[in-house]
Amino acid sequence: MKRTVLRIPQSRLLLLLALAGMVGCHQASSEGKTIEVAPPVHLVKPERRDLHREVGQPGYVFAYEQTALYPKVAGYIKQWMVDIGDPIKKGQLLAHIYVPELHARYKEKKAQVALDEIRVRLAERAVDVAQEQWQVAVADIDKYRADVQRWQSEVSRLASAKVEGKLVVNEQILAESQRQLELAKASLAAALAREKARAMELAKAKTDVEAARAQVTVDLAAEEHLAALVSYTKMQAPYDGIVVVRNANTGDYVEPRYGDASAPLGGVRSEVPERGTPIYVVTRTDVVRVYVDVPEMEAAYIDRGTKARVRIQSLNDEEREGTVTRTSWALNVQSRTLRAEIDLPNPDGRMRPGMYAFGLVEIVRRNVFAVPLETVIEIGNQNTIYLYEDGKAVRTPVQIGINDNKYVEVFRKKVKDQWGPFSGDEVVILGDLSELRDGEAVRIASEERTEKR
Repeated sequence: MKRTVLRIPQSRLLLLLALAGMVGCHQASSEGKTIEVAPPVHLVKPERRDLHREVGQPGYVFAYEQTALYPKVAGYIKQWMVDIGDPIKKGQLLAHIYVPELHARYKEKKAQVALDEIRVRLAERAVDVAQEQWQVAVADIDKYRADVQRWQSEVSRLASAKVEGKLVVNEQILAESQRQLELAKASLAAALAREKARAMELAKAKTDVEAARAQVTVDLAAEEHLAALVSYTKMQAPYDGIVVVRNANTGDYVEPRYGDASAPLGGVRSEVPERGTPIYVVTRTDVVRVYVDVPEMEAAYIDRGTKARVRIQSLNDEEREGTVTRTSWALNVQSRTLRAEIDLPNPDGRMRPGMYAFGLVEIVRRNVFAVPLETVIEIGNQNTIYLYEDGKAVRTPVQIGINDNKYVEVFRKKVKDQWGPFSGDEVVILGDLSELRDGEAVRIASEERTEKR
């Protein structure tokens, strides 16, 4: 900080040098009295600005997808087709697992389904036979009902043929007609019983058909289940990519397992416990991810679409531009950082998982109030500025945002224990803030230069 030079007699020089370390902004006069010399400062006002800041963090290139392939069924590796470094296509056969008992069960179930279909056809034929028998029984009922009506009419006619109260027909003929009527009634009753029995047989035959068809459905479902298990004996590639791990050897016994044994290849271990060793680990190559852990103070400004750059050291510091594809939203409680992921196209496959990378995320704050970075000082863990009021420096706590190493965003200021926004009319002191005291008188630096003239 500049100070006004006073002409002092030589006899007082030694005394002045001794007192210089104690008086600070005070100096001695020629008569031995101290005089106040107000520190010179510059004045600025908050201005609307666009602030740009890049947050850079070292990291690694991660595969967009990296999959550990485990067997679904227990068996022996009959043949493996690809090795590490081999490119693969989606659906490509990677290994064949031999499970003889599974194939036998599948063959048996297919035969069972064929047998069930035959039983359905037999049951349908039984329905046709029962239908014909029921129709015959219905026809017999009509026949015997007609016989009953005929013999009832005949008996009535013979019984009414009388002269002077005496029958004119032979009694044996009337008796025979009556016997025929009773016989017709008995035949009708028998026909009704047969029709009822045939109807029950027809209903049972139809039920048997439904049961046979239901059994076909059950066995077909079991066959499909076994067919799915048989399909698992052929391990296929989930997507286009590269084989990065092979643990398959001819004759190895393998069992169904689970877990994410591929995670260490990307540098981050999964929280899912590993169970066994995967037969293959494959990774996608067309897209890669780069992680940037953004510090807590800048985390609120990072979102999807935020501009980003990635520098790959092993590729001659090649830089590739992109955007933040996704964020974890929540902060890591240990590092107090936000995970931001940048997806980069990798059609040529030059970026490989595990490569060192340096990610930079650009933060842009548009049209915000900002002041020079030198006007803000931290006092007691509180960001503070000095406002110029009535020729004095007034200490004022402030809330700040990002800075671009030259200017810093200011949100609010604390005046009389109340937080309020900036208006842009504030006059902020720029100078050696470490030597200022709250309420201390200051001089504008331009006035000092005027005095020197």
